[in-house]
Amino acid sequence: MRKTFRSFILTFVFMLSMISTSFAAMPEISSNSRYFDFTTKCFVLDGNVVVKTDDRTIKADKARVNLITKEVWADGNIYLEEPGQQINFTGGNLYAADEIKTVTIKGNVNFQRPDITIKAERCSFNWKTKIAEFDNLVEVTKDGKVDVYDVVHYNVIEDKIIDAQ
Repeated sequence: MRKTFRSFILTFVFMLSMISTSFAAMPEISSNSRYFDFTTKCFVLDGNVVVKTDDRTIKADKARVNLITKEVWADGNIYLEEPGQQINFTGGNLYAADEIKTVTIKGNVNFQRPDITIKAERCSFNWKTKIAEFDNLVEVTKDGKVDVYDVVHYNVIEDKIIDAQ
């Protein structure tokens, strides 16, 4: 029993040391309930999930967060925001990976700016380049006109469509 407890404590201390070196600043994480899954090395969050870093905020019904690899998997009522850039997306589920600086949102994706709305089934957004790629039944509403495409590349900083097919 003592050996098992000692192994648990050593594993926990090791995980905390890895987490503290993985982020320059720890993200703020809140939810109705949460626990740490030692098998996947993820925090499992449920209900009113908010994961907030210096640059972006992810809100969802449920999520798993790996603080070592800086990955987030989220489901249900997704809301992704970069407040400094006035960038926000909504959708059904999300996968974000800091290593590749990309978030992928699937299921009823909606991106809205004052003069354009883009809806699609999937969007991949690179937060370094600020390019969003929408695909699978992309509907663009601009100046009261609706156009439908297979794929749209959109520069969110320049607020313009780069390519639409």
